Amino acid sequence: MAEQELVMPDAIYASVTHTQRMLDRYLTKRLRPLNLTLDNYLIVLFIGQQKEVSQDWLVQRLAITASVVTRRLNTLQKQALINKTANPDDRRGWLLRLSPAGRAVYQQLVQTLLAGHRELRYGLTDQQLVTFYAMLRQIEINTDRAAKG
Repeated sequence: MAEQELVMPDAIYASVTHTQRMLDRYLTKRLRPLNLTLDNYLIVLFIGQQKEVSQDWLVQRLAITASVVTRRLNTLQKQALINKTANPDDRRGWLLRLSPAGRAVYQQLVQTLLAGHRELRYGLTDQQLVTFYAMLRQIEINTDRAAKG
């Protein structure tokens, strides 16, 4: 009889959840000087990378509801970081751009994220990172498949 490997039934959940919480605390601390939160920094990042995006694109990219995106955009508008204009291709939609203040925050955000990346990958080779990202992607695919099954 072959020896069975002992696996904790919650090994993936516990490891990913614990690491996510630690990463959230780490990133929250670094976003605070930029007046950004875990909920809205990705919006600034995605708009800054694309220069202009539709609100619908942002909803799909963030994989959250339109109402949640609208609330987050309202916060960023109040901070004068984004501008919304009517989408000429979709009368009900909006196009989003960073304001001049938003572009300045975007530049600081990129530098913050790059510095964090250097800190977090300490002791890891490029190959280990490639393997890590591939493993996370496979877990994501498996989770999606299982949720639909």
